[in-house]
Amino acid sequence: MLSIVHIVKESAEKEMITCGPITAITMQWCEINGMSVNFGKTECIIVSKRIVDIQLYFDYDKIISRMEKLLYLGYVIDEKLKHGGHLDNLVKKLNGIIFLIKYMAKYCTYNILISLYNALFMLHVRYCMGTWCMCNLTDLQRIFVLQKRAIRAIFKLDKENTCKEIFKNYKLITIPSLKISHLAVKYYFIKNTVSS
Repeated sequence: MLSIVHIVKESAEKEMITCGPITAITMQWCEINGMSVNFGKTECIIVSKRIVDIQLYFDYDKIISRMEKLLYLGYVIDEKLKHGGHLDNLVKKLNGIIFLIKYMAKYCTYNILISLYNALFMLHVRYCMGTWCMCNLTDLQRIFVLQKRAIRAIFKLDKENTCKEIFKNYKLITIPSLKISHLAVKYYFIKNTVSS
């Protein structure tokens, strides 16, 4: 499946936009290497500040289907470049993992459950964190609540019990702490790259 992201400038008033040179080069490469582009499966989103009612064409005769959201390498991109679509997808995955942890808690020890938590839950949380960690506090809180639910499932705690001591004792990083450390590392690399 070919995914296309097309950025529209504010001055674009056309009803029809042709594919940019990168897309044309990609399609030429496919043809040279004996592959063909299936326009029925090709999707695009058009990134713009305002709502534009335009279609994306290739060679002025083949219309490429326009999507509001596009799944690209496991990350959901929308037309406004917001993180809501990806976070909704992430919440679904994490809820499934919490269900698995609750089920496995009947049969496994804490150490195995913590390994399962790190291997599945935290893997999904860390994937693409560089893009979604800048989301608003409400969305970040949604993920943090799920993290606490997973910890409670591992240690068979009630909702009234706090997870604070468990995070400390088992040296588990919280979602807000993970965000801060990720941003600190990013700042360090930006600062050292720019100054050198």
